[in-house]
Formats: sequence, structure tokens, C-alpha cells
Amino acid sequence: MSLDELSQDPFNVDEFVERLAWRANQVQTKPSIADHLNRSHNEGTEVGESSSSSQSQFDAMILHGAFCSTIQQLTEYGRKLDKKAQGLETQCIDEEAQQRKKVHNLLKENQHAFQNFQELDERINIVSIKVVHLGDQLESVNVPKARNVEALHMMKYLNLYFSETEPTLELINDPFRLEEAAEFIQKLHMIAQELPTADPKFERAKRRVEAAYSAIETRLMESFLNAFNFGEIDEMKRICEILRNFKCYNDLIDKFIVESQKQSFGSGDTLTNVEQLCLSTADLVTQVFFNAENVMIKFVTNVYTGMLKAHIDEQLQVPVGTESAKDYLTRLSELYHGTSNLSAVLAEKLKLGGDTSFLMKLTKINLFGTYLSTYISKEYKYLHEKTSSTLNKYYDSKNHSKRQLQAGGFSDVIRGIQAKTHFNIGLDLEGHSGEVFLSQEVAISILQDFKLAYVRCTKLVSSKDLPGYAAEIYKILVQYLCSEFIDYAIELALYYCPLPDSKVAPNLHFLAAVSDTSAIVYLFEKQFADSLWPIVMRSTQQDECTLAKASWMEKYEMKLDLGLERTLMAICSYIRNLLTSQQKRSDFKPGTSEVSMMHSPACAALVGYVSATVTEIKDKLDGRNLEGMLVEYGFRLHKIIYEHLLQYQYDSIGAMLAICDVNEYRTCIKQLGNEHVIQLFDVLHSLCNLLVVPPDNLRQVCMGEPLSLLEKPTLHQFIQLRHDYKSAKLANLWGK
Repeated sequence: MSLDELSQDPFNVDEFVERLAWRANQVQTKPSIADHLNRSHNEGTEVGESSSSSQSQFDAMILHGAFCSTIQQLTEYGRKLDKKAQGLETQCIDEEAQQRKKVHNLLKENQHAFQNFQELDERINIVSIKVVHLGDQLESVNVPKARNVEALHMMKYLNLYFSETEPTLELINDPFRLEEAAEFIQKLHMIAQELPTADPKFERAKRRVEAAYSAIETRLMESFLNAFNFGEIDEMKRICEILRNFKCYNDLIDKFIVESQKQSFGSGDTLTNVEQLCLSTADLVTQVFFNAENVMIKFVTNVYTGMLKAHIDEQLQVPVGTESAKDYLTRLSELYHGTSNLSAVLAEKLKLGGDTSFLMKLTKINLFGTYLSTYISKEYKYLHEKTSSTLNKYYDSKNHSKRQLQAGGFSDVIRGIQAKTHFNIGLDLEGHSGEVFLSQEVAISILQDFKLAYVRCTKLVSSKDLPGYAAEIYKILVQYLCSEFIDYAIELALYYCPLPDSKVAPNLHFLAAVSDTSAIVYLFEKQFADSLWPIVMRSTQQDECTLAKASWMEKYEMKLDLGLERTLMAICSYIRNLLTSQQKRSDFKPGTSEVSMMHSPACAALVGYVSATVTEIKDKLDGRNLEGMLVEYGFRLHKIIYEHLLQYQYDSIGAMLAICDVNEYRTCIKQLGNEHVIQLFDVLHSLCNLLVVPPDNLRQVCMGEPLSLLEKPTLHQFIQLRHDYKSAKLANLWGK
């Protein structure tokens, strides 16, 4: 066994035992020399015998001995490892004791060093106190001497300015000693200010000092501007520190502001240029000026009230005409919104004066104050003119002049008289082409204008006044779109609704009016919810706008219901006239024994007309209007046909024709899609069957479904229509 196998990582016990057994078996089965000599002798033996002889060579004792030997070796190896581990533990304990001793000694040394540090610190403090005291004493002695020397020096220079001739000082004229000359002239100027003005000699000296002071200021400002043009920030900062105590320091800031704005407004968006200019200038101002915040406030104010205001005034010229007014309002909204965003960005990045609303106040008052004060009146005026112009253009395209319509019962009286007498008392009913003066495109155009108006109002009006102004805009929308456009079209369509005694197929133009009105009202309500409601919500105008909308919606629905009722009455009236004119009594009492047609001409005409009207109703109406119209149409049609059938006498052949007619009506009426109406016609069909049932079976049929649900007078009413009613003595049917 190799001990190296025990140090393998990972160590697998099962594999180790398998290898050990395999090695022991290899040693056991290793062939000898005698085996090689006898191999040729045994080549002719059978395969089964050779395999059994090789299995008989395995010796378990050899394997047992190998395992015992290995166990003994492993036991000895384990003892060696235990001794080695004990030695390592002893070594670790000794090293730990040594390290503890070292750490203890280091702590003592550190404590001693800390005590020495405290002693040295106390000595240094004592020495520094003595040094400061000595320095104060020396300063108290030297400062007065230095001041006296400086005063003497300044008096000598001042004396030169009292001479009869102009003084020429090398210090002032030396370009390389500009900073020293500035300090000298600044002090000399302060001294000259204290001189009395009564004596001409002093006055002359003061004028000369003032001239030198101004010359130094001019040279310093020129040097500053040259440094600015060449981008020498350190030089600009140095000169700015020199001019800090000069009177022209504010003039220097003004010149810097003017120079910074030169050639800054090139092509492109002005607001973007202003933002880039302010941010880039802010970095320069921070590096150059000691009062950078005040300089930036002055700079931004100058940019806003100067070039930016000029740009805004140029863009917002006084509008002339409706389209110009629209452009003006659009530009005003865009400029104000863009400038407000610019102010918000600059306020966040520059933090001028700690007042975040400074730039917003500047924008609202200084830049747009005059425009915002007149905005809402111009908005109202534009909406009035634009909407009125849109409606007039639409009516002009239709060659229509708006007419004054008289609403109410008097208008109905005029319509009735005009229809009966054919006198043109009011509007010409017969000459009306069925045009419905409603256009979804026009309504969308108007709604889009008002949607943009809401957006502009939200941007340009304060939150306090916004709900009131938005409510006024809504009133203008209601006035033009609802009253002058939709209401007028509905009233006109109502006036031209076909009369109930029409002998020609009535014009169903009111259905188109309902369709267009429903679509426009849907858009109107959607804009109310999307644009107006978020503005007036939780304000005093909320209830006002909601009630106004509900009132108008109720009025418009009543007018639509009235128009649909008139249209339906005209349809039903025409159907009665159609049946009366087309149906002949001989149809149901032909006097022959053969059926010559599958249905009557009146039935064919009626089915064709009903199918056409149902198709048009479905095409024009939707929702509850469609459902209600079809149901009511079905009920009235059933009543008309029922009453029509009661007007005739039927023989057997005529009764069969009547049943065929009713069957055609049943097929036609399925277009309505209402089960109740279909059931009514099914019952009517069953009633018609009473006309052909043999007299002996009548009672049984009447008691079956669905006739058992009807009252006896109704059944008797149909039985009376039979030609054999008297001969078959059917009057006593219910008495049996």
C-alpha cells in the first residue's frame, strides 16, 4: 500500500478498498513458469473446464491477509499522525505565550509614549502662548511705525499733486506695476477726499488725483476685457480683486455682462441659446468674481429683460384677423411654456439668491405681464370669431342661409296647415331635399379649437383663476356647438319631419340627424371629461358646468325623441295608406277554388318598404336609440296589420292568402331582432289559422297554444271574419 493514496483530496474509502482488493487478487493470480509450460498442453480443453479451473484459483485467505496487513499499516500511520498533531499543538501554545508577552510589553511602551506626548504638548502650548504675546508686543511697536512710514510716503506723493505743473509718476505709468499703482492711487484718492474744497490749491490737487484715479480704473477695465476676450481666467480674477475697492466695480460687472452676451444669440432656438449662455457664464462668474451669486442675478436679469424680452416682443406682434389671432395665441402659449421651463431649469441649476421663484416672477411679470393681462379677452374673442367663421363657411358650402325657426306648438300648427292647404305659410316643406345640416368634421374642428384653448388656458392662467376662465370657454362652446349648430340642425330636421298623413314614402332624414348628433355629442362628452373636468373638479364651477351639460343633454334628448316619434308616425301612416291603396277586398274573397299567388301585392309592397326602412334605421341609429326604435316600430307595425286584417271577410282561398301574407310579415319582422315582437306575429299567424280551421275543430284550436292566452272577444273577432260564420252558426261556438 502507498501512503500517498491517503493524502489524495478528495479521499474515497470505497475506491481505496476496491483498489486494495484488486491488487491482492493480481498478486494471487500472477502466472508462474510452470503455467507457461503447461499452457500448450491444455490448449485442446473445453471452454467450460478452463473457466471453472480459473475460478478455483481464488484464495480468500490471501485477501484476508492483505486487509489485515493494510489495517496494521493504517493503525501505525494513525499513531504517527497523533504524535505529530500533539507536537504541533505544543508548539502553538508556546508561540501564543510568546506573542502575549510581546503585546503586553508593547502596551506598556505605548502608554509611556502617550505620557511623553502629553508633556510635550503642554510645553508647546506654553511656548506658543509666549510667542504670540511677544508677536503682539512687536506688532504694537512696528504697526504705528509702518503706518507713519506709509503716511509719510503718501504725503510725499500727494505733495507732488500740489505743484504748479502736472506730476509725472513713474509708478503710475509703468504697465508692469499696475497692481501697485492701483493700490497707491486708491489710498491717495481716499486721502484727497478729506481735503477741504474752499482753497483752489486743494481743489486742483483733488482734480489731479481724480484724473489719475480714473485713468487707473480705465486701464484696469481694459486689461480685464482683454483677458476676457483671450479667456485668461486667472488674469480676470486678479484684476477683479484689484477693482473690488474701486468705484467702477459695478461698471466692470455691467461691461462683463454686455460682453458675455455678444454673439451669443445666433441661429437656432433662442431659449436654448439663453440656457446655454447662462450655464456657461455661471461657471466663469464663479471663478472670477467674489460675489458670484449677485453677479449671476444681475446677469440673468439683464438677459431676461434685454434680449429675451426683445425676442418675445418680436414674436408676439399685435394680431390682425382670426388666423393671425390663432398664431398669436399659439406662439404666446409656446413661448410662455418654454420660458417657464427655462426658468425652472435655471432656478434648479443656478440657485440664485436661494429664491427658487425669482425667475418665475421675472418671467410672469417682466416678460409676459402685459400679454397675460390681455390673454383671456383675446382668447374669448378668438373663439367667438373662429367658431362663428367655421359655421358660416360650412353653411356657405351648403348654400344655406340660417333661418329663424319658431319652436313649440305654433310651429306644428303652421306645418299642419301648410301640409293640408299646400300654401307656403312658413318654410317650404315639399322643396326640402332632406339635407341634415350637421357635420362631424365641422364639430371635430370646433372641438379641437376648444381643446387647444383649454391647453393654452392651463398654461397661461394662474391656478386660482383657471376654473372660472375654463368655465367661460365651456359656455362659448355650448353656445356655438350645442345651441347654434346642433340645436339648429335638430330644430330644422324636426320642422322638416314628414307629416303623419303622408301619401308618399316619407323622407327619413331625421335618422341621419340622430346619427350625426349622437356622434358629435359623444365627442363633446369625451372632451368634457378629458379637458374640462380635470380643471373645474373640486371648484365652485364644477356644479355649474355639470348642471349646464345635464340641462342641455336632457333638452336635446327630448328633441331627438320627438323627431323619432314623428318619423315613426309618418312611416306608420304611409304603411296604412300603402295597405289601403294596394289591398283589394277581392284578394281575400276571390270566388275561385285555386290560389293564384303566394302573397298579395299589398304584402309585397309592405315587406319591401319595411325591409328598406329597417335597413336605414340600423344604418343610422345605434345603442338605445336603435333598440327603442326597432321595438316600437315592431309594435306599431303589428297593430297596423292586425287592424288591417280585421277589415275584410275571408273565404277559404282568401284565408290561405292572408296566412301567406302574415307568414311573409313574420319573416320580415325577424330583422328587428326582438323576441316579443316576433311572438306577437306568431300569435297573429295563429289567429289567421282560425280562418281555415274546420268549424268542428275551432274550439279545440282556440284552447291550444298560443291562442289559449288570448281573451275570447279577440278570438271571436277573428272568427267573425270567416265567410261561413253565419252558415256554420259559429256565433254559438262559445255557448256549447
